[in-house]
Amino acid sequence: MMLPGGEAVLADERFFVVWVKSQEIDVTGWSHHEQRVIRRHHWWTIDEMERSDETIFPRDLIIDLVKLK
Repeated sequence: MMLPGGEAVLADERFFVVWVKSQEIDVTGWSHHEQRVIRRHHWWTIDEMERSDETIFPRDLIIDLVKLK
């Protein structure tokens, strides 16, 4: 695939859909590095993904998978 910067790469990608009861993330098992680097998160709604100008790849696949529920 071609990255936005023009670099061609070969990738093996796997996508998973996981339905959860709570949106809270338990960080107690995170390493010191993970806690230092990952400062925040945001769960996106389908509407937010469809309207966003952010790079979401592969946008259509992700949106279609989330709509399965």
